[in-house]
Amino acid sequence: MFEQLGLIGCGLMGGSFALALKRAGLVKRVVGYSKSPSTTERARQMGVIDVEAPSALLAAAGADLVLLAVPVAATEATLKSIKHLVTPQMMIMDVGSTKVDVVQAARSALRDQIGSFVPAHPIAGKEVAGVEHADAKLYHGAQVILTPTERTLIAMPIWHSSPLNNWFLGTLLMGGTAVLMREYAPREFLETLAQERISFTFGAPIAFLAPLSVVPDVASYDFSAMRLWAYGGGPLGADMARKLAQAYRSDRFMQVYGMTESGPLGTVLYPEEAVAKAGSIGRCAIPGVELEVRRQDGGLCGPGEVGEICLRSAAMMQGYLDSPEATAAVLDEQGWYLSGDLARVDEDGYLYIVDRLKDMIVTGGENVYSKEVEDVLCTHHDVQDVAVIGRPHPEWGETVVAVLTLKPGKTPDHEDLRQFMETRLARYKIPRIFEVRDTLPRTATGKLLKHMLRGSASSH
Repeated sequence: MFEQLGLIGCGLMGGSFALALKRAGLVKRVVGYSKSPSTTERARQMGVIDVEAPSALLAAAGADLVLLAVPVAATEATLKSIKHLVTPQMMIMDVGSTKVDVVQAARSALRDQIGSFVPAHPIAGKEVAGVEHADAKLYHGAQVILTPTERTLIAMPIWHSSPLNNWFLGTLLMGGTAVLMREYAPREFLETLAQERISFTFGAPIAFLAPLSVVPDVASYDFSAMRLWAYGGGPLGADMARKLAQAYRSDRFMQVYGMTESGPLGTVLYPEEAVAKAGSIGRCAIPGVELEVRRQDGGLCGPGEVGEICLRSAAMMQGYLDSPEATAAVLDEQGWYLSGDLARVDEDGYLYIVDRLKDMIVTGGENVYSKEVEDVLCTHHDVQDVAVIGRPHPEWGETVVAVLTLKPGKTPDHEDLRQFMETRLARYKIPRIFEVRDTLPRTATGKLLKHMLRGSASSH
């Protein structure tokens, strides 16, 4: 139930909407305003509204639902008049019959508050007008067309599963607009966000971090239309989450986890959890997806335990093409997909990726999770990028190797790196070898290609 409907325009369409909500018991109070005071008074006398408001602003004050039933040409001015009262908890709708003009007016007036606006076109009406003809049954059985305001930027390669299936096709399915970049570049990325008034985008963490290093005037770009930022391919630590929030002037960063084999569906870490649970991929699967974290013995992990993430859903792949052996290795008889990702479960049920099974390093009988080491090295003031791998060792089985890129102007100091890590990691986890390179091999979506590093060697 709505506590208050703010009705701006008390004619046939607005009045019928108010009566319908009141008859259905869906609103406690209706506060109405019309440009003509006599119309507002008549609406109150008829019981269409409960309280007369002397202005659109006061009609919207305190409302959790606002309906604009004004001429399309008056939409922008009306929205501007109530703009400073709009909250994330408020939903604003309209009954205008031309949606292009209405959406443009809403974007211009509301800007970063556009997420509160749902353009609506009810296929209903009468040959007469005026509040005297308001009818609670006017919308009964009628279609209402909702016009999405989403503008999604696809900056990652569209042939990858998540950009294509989740964001590009999802946006089109809901009737939104997808803006495509031919190729990602940091400055062009920022320019497109601002110029196209983008409301949502997805990328690997590096897509959001790279502009902070190479674009000195990030603060000059207008991101006010952005409703949500989604990233995947790797979690962010608390410090980095705060850095992104400050740079992009938004706390609406959402972590998503999944893989091509799973649809790509999995888990979500919501914006309100991004700092408190930084580094986590969330605590439960999205609707329609089942999730388990299994120990090596097949049992389910409890708090503090590490196990393999397993997923099951209707979107799961049927198998790898012409490779039944590979399929059998990752899909069990019950349809569970064995992701190969190792995760720790905390006391609140949140999952933290600690490594890939194939990336876990066994040295001297001890398990070393490469991501744990990478997370520590990334906090060193000289380090730009890092990959931690295991290489064969005749005595220890494997030895821990850190492959690094350094920030501009920095020179390698391996002893300093070791000392830095000694207070943060157990000794057996500290890399025995440090290799410095100009770049690390990554996919177009930002994932490290560790297999390209394991067979190569450099200075140490």
